[in-house]
Amino acid sequence: MSEDSVFWGYFKPFIVGSASGSVASAVIQPIDTIKVVIQNKRESAGKNVVNLSPFFVGKEIMKNNGLMGTYCVNLGFYKGVDSAILRQIIYCGIRLGLFKVLEDRVKNNEKRNLSFSEKIAYSLFTGAVGSVIANPIDMSLIRFQSDNNLPPAERRNYKNVFHALGTIYKEEGVKGLWRGSIPTVVRAMAVNSSHLVGYNESKEQIMKYLGEKKETMNIRLAASAISGVAVSIVVLPFDNVKTKILKMKKSKIGLI
Repeated sequence: MSEDSVFWGYFKPFIVGSASGSVASAVIQPIDTIKVVIQNKRESAGKNVVNLSPFFVGKEIMKNNGLMGTYCVNLGFYKGVDSAILRQIIYCGIRLGLFKVLEDRVKNNEKRNLSFSEKIAYSLFTGAVGSVIANPIDMSLIRFQSDNNLPPAERRNYKNVFHALGTIYKEEGVKGLWRGSIPTVVRAMAVNSSHLVGYNESKEQIMKYLGEKKETMNIRLAASAISGVAVSIVVLPFDNVKTKILKMKKSKIGLI
């Protein structure tokens, strides 16, 4: 086996994970932006009644910024997309790639599928590792998406993900880059567990039900849809907490 084959065989899960996460993030970015805006509006509204319909919020973003912003300055629905893609390159690359490596090791060495408890343990572990490393980029993404909801004088006006990371480090120090890491990591563990366990279990059960010995594209799509619904239901409470913490500003006395 050539060195290139060994290299590709080892790093393929990480590269594929990063690529798939980046494509998904680019496609889903407008919906994610609407979600963050709704979460911010719900918090700032207090007891006041506001329209939190995703269609209304999307129309509002389009009206104020356009699809890609005026001459792509504000980027509209895609504000912070560089943070989103960089986050997925790191986070998805690690959580999906590392899980695949652990799964393949069991399959190759022990000639069996992962048990249900192993799927949960490995998915929780890989989700936590990926989230800890990607937390600073996650913070910059949330702040990008939250900026337009702030009064003009309070907006951070980050230029790009690297400017955001540099500003956070300058103003809040190294610890500031990992603010909110606990709820973010817990959320990532919930996402990864419900995603990977849901996908693998659904796929295996569908194959068993249909009497199929090999995966097909239809089986994968069905399992993906089931796991996607599971992720959305499980992760929403953690997502709300994460958004509120990561968008906070440091006060003059050092508290948030």
